[in-house]
Amino acid sequence: MSAYLMTTEETVLLAAYAAHHNLTPSASRAATTLRAANNAALAARYGDKPVPLKGVRALAANPATAEAAQYTSHDRIHRLVQIFGYQCCEGDVWETHKGAALLRKIQKHAADAMRQGE
Repeated sequence: MSAYLMTTEETVLLAAYAAHHNLTPSASRAATTLRAANNAALAARYGDKPVPLKGVRALAANPATAEAAQYTSHDRIHRLVQIFGYQCCEGDVWETHKGAALLRKIQKHAADAMRQGE
């Protein structure tokens, strides 16, 4: 397998979606948690040092980010979670990291919303 670092924009979009749908209390904290899971997978695979998520507070607090999360389709979010989740499958990250648990929660919400025709 391989792993790569998800972009700040993708990470914050997922976090904002989670916050918008009340899956997490804070978009910025969720983004940091998701980046930590991604970093942990990179460290497990390649021994990489963590890459900080720069500007996360500003991005997460930006009304445009919240609006993007509100209007991004559940299908797009579901696909993005699949990609993000794959990048978190190194080592035991997918099984044990709280960022991976948040990804699974986002994925379930998006899948349920698609099934209900939202």
